[in-house]
Amino acid sequence: MTRATMASVVVALLGLSACGGGDRNRDSGPPGIDANIPANDAFVALPRGATQVWGMVPDAANEHLYVGSPSTGAIYDVDLTAVPPTATTLVSGVGGPNGLTLGPDGALYFSDFSGGRVMRVELTAGATPTVVASLRSANGVAFDDAGRLLVCNYGSGELVRLTLAGGVEMSREIAASGLGSPDGVALDRDGTLYVTDNGGGRLLRVEADGSVTPLLTGVS
Repeated sequence: MTRATMASVVVALLGLSACGGGDRNRDSGPPGIDANIPANDAFVALPRGATQVWGMVPDAANEHLYVGSPSTGAIYDVDLTAVPPTATTLVSGVGGPNGLTLGPDGALYFSDFSGGRVMRVELTAGATPTVVASLRSANGVAFDDAGRLLVCNYGSGELVRLTLAGGVEMSREIAASGLGSPDGVALDRDGTLYVTDNGGGRLLRVEADGSVTPLLTGVS
């Protein structure tokens, strides 16, 4: 068997999330493992109760995939070098982890949607998470080329830009507004910003001056 590909693991995790509300048989098999998921290099079984996945991000080497589950309030470290991939708990008790991104300092930054927080945790077992900033309905997160943290505010329809020092907020500004229900944020190689509007079914491009250009509409 070969090392699992990123695509196969992501597909498996998305399938797990889609089945989050179903009554699947967990009465047989090892504790914490879904007996209906075969143990092969295309699947990873998260610990019992992690029936939803809201966000994930790979490390730079594509050897680990960090996965947030709001149903358990935990973030899992999936080892992609193992066959089949294995998941261990990186951090727990973090509310509703949603958007995840790796910072320029090598730490994991993530939004706690239910707790209205942006948090940071080192990528070592037993590390204690710290609060970077308080932000109601914090959702998708990403770093720009200047090392500033961009956070989607799902409730206000804004994209917030945080300037950090030592992993904590020093200042903030509104990078764009009128985004509907901003969910995910990403940058291309040129530094151009893209935001998804979950409620409006739109893909938006955010220009340097904060203006917004719809690229796709009617996306469900």
